[in-house]
Amino acid sequence: MNSFDISPEEVKVLAGQYRLLEKVSEGGMGVIYKAAHQTLGQVVSIKVLHPELRMKAEYRERFLNEARIQAKLIHHNIVKLFEFF
Repeated sequence: MNSFDISPEEVKVLAGQYRLLEKVSEGGMGVIYKAAHQTLGQVVSIKVLHPELRMKAEYRERFLNEARIQAKLIHHNIVKLFEFF
């Protein structure tokens, strides 16, 4: 099972280390959650692709491309991307 098969409503911990705390926002492609890294104790944001889009390769690729672009951006007003799964 990969992360595209897991619904955040079904699990409370993603990738074995991020505990979902609350839903923050929802957009066209996904849902944003406030979460905590269980080992480091850091509060993070996690964006999860909508379940109905996970099965479509074009949306998974678009989601991945968005992550690649964001990972290259460095600015104090832009959230830093730490991990993608």
